[in-house]
Amino acid sequence: MPLADIPWQSWTSIAYLVIFGSLLSFIAYLYALQNLPAGQASIYAYVNPLVAVLLGSLIFDEILTGFIIAGTIVTLMGVYLVNKAFKTIPPPEQPETEGI
Repeated sequence: MPLADIPWQSWTSIAYLVIFGSLLSFIAYLYALQNLPAGQASIYAYVNPLVAVLLGSLIFDEILTGFIIAGTIVTLMGVYLVNKAFKTIPPPEQPETEGI
């Protein structure tokens, strides 16, 4: 199929996925890695698909089944428990550095 025959809606969808699904998500992930503990920043990988499912439901009227809702609840509970563990575990003590 020649590129000229591809509808503009397809090109728009590809541009959306590149900009929001890749570039902005990757920038947000890098920012999180620099400003949060690595374990906490990795939670992004679990929350990102949930946001995609919810946006698909809101924007494109995709159907949310009971299984999707149950999976969302299980995932959010896991994210909550991980974040709760980060708040209750004290950070490790850093050794003192010696002067030069």
